[in-house]
Amino acid sequence: MKGKHGFFETFDCSYLRAIPESEYEQTIERLDRMMDSKFNICPFCDSEEIIRKGRSSTGTQRYACKACGRGFIGNAVPYSHVSKERWKTFCHLYLKGISIHRCATRCGVCLKTAQYMKDRLVRMVRSDAGIPMTFCGEMMIDVAD
Repeated sequence: MKGKHGFFETFDCSYLRAIPESEYEQTIERLDRMMDSKFNICPFCDSEEIIRKGRSSTGTQRYACKACGRGFIGNAVPYSHVSKERWKTFCHLYLKGISIHRCATRCGVCLKTAQYMKDRLVRMVRSDAGIPMTFCGEMMIDVAD
């Protein structure tokens, strides 16, 4: 029987608690700009042939890709149904070193969603070389007898 394993990357908590205020503000500004920027690439096929296609039931702009024909919502983070304001709040709190449990409570999301948001935040920061950050991780291994 095969065991389960996985590597989970996160921010270094000691770095987050010691981050200088000016560096924190620069990181938040960069993340806010990243989330405010228009969604101009299809999250499914990476095509730039995007057209607007109505609005969702909550009033969020919907888009469609001319290349693959799939539709999507131009959220701050692709495939997320969490509002941009909640994302920004989560980023501000988590980068201040606040626990994932408290972030979930303050943002009004469940713990599983907060964990998903943390993972996406790590990927967003990792993808931007202009954001200085220290990462750490842990390997989870479940060995069956």
